[in-house]
Amino acid sequence: MEQEVKTKTCLVITAVGDPGSAQRQRADKVWRHIIEPVADKLGYEADRADKWQEPHLITKAIINKVRSADLVIADLTDRNANVFYELAVRDSARKPAIQLMAKGQLLPFDVKEQRTIFYDPADWDSVPTVRKSLERFIKRTEEADYEVENPISQAIDVSSYQEYQRSEQLPLQQHGEVMTKLAGIESELASVIRELRDPNRLTGVGLVGNLVLDYRTIGGTPTLVSTSPYLGGAAGIYPTSFPIEMKDQVDKFRAPPATTKGVGGLRQFDSDSRDSEDE
Repeated sequence: MEQEVKTKTCLVITAVGDPGSAQRQRADKVWRHIIEPVADKLGYEADRADKWQEPHLITKAIINKVRSADLVIADLTDRNANVFYELAVRDSARKPAIQLMAKGQLLPFDVKEQRTIFYDPADWDSVPTVRKSLERFIKRTEEADYEVENPISQAIDVSSYQEYQRSEQLPLQQHGEVMTKLAGIESELASVIRELRDPNRLTGVGLVGNLVLDYRTIGGTPTLVSTSPYLGGAAGIYPTSFPIEMKDQVDKFRAPPATTKGVGGLRQFDSDSRDSEDE
């Protein structure tokens, strides 16, 4: 029978103590009777720093594995400083971590709100119950709707939300200025739309377009006609004179004003008209 290849990693962070010490004996029993059987059953390759054989910078290697492992199990028994440091690194990575602790010991304030599995080092007959709890915890971390929550992630969430609020909220005064400007733009657009819809209104845009087309047909001439009566609000933006031969093309857009002097309601600015006006 081929051995199953384990693709998931589980790092155990715990105080191990010196070889032969009571601390090492306890850590080995937790590993052998609780953690390793459950990890193996669920397809995890369990690992612990003191079991590494290759030479390397141990602190750097531990931090890298704490951050990269699929799962971390932290035994907080005896409140070892290194364990809490590594747990904080794991929490900052916002990845699953499960806490264990020997029964009868108290969790520090910062992590006491996290669900923790307690085991009894004086009663190894209770191990099956502890294994069931650990298996249930691990399976929960694998569910699609599972979200990592710990003191660090919660603090980051609050900070991120506050930063978002500060960046997104505008002072009331700025809101008022924006609304005033938008109202002005809306009013100007409405005025333009009314002019465009008026069939008796010759806009600068339409005038210029027709002048270009007609001028190509008629050809250039030195005699010019004022277009200011036809430009209205657009006067000063577009050219205000065009060849007199184009008067018939322009007249079709608008009836000439009754008081306008000149042919077809256009004021002619040739040499004769200027002389007559001077007289």
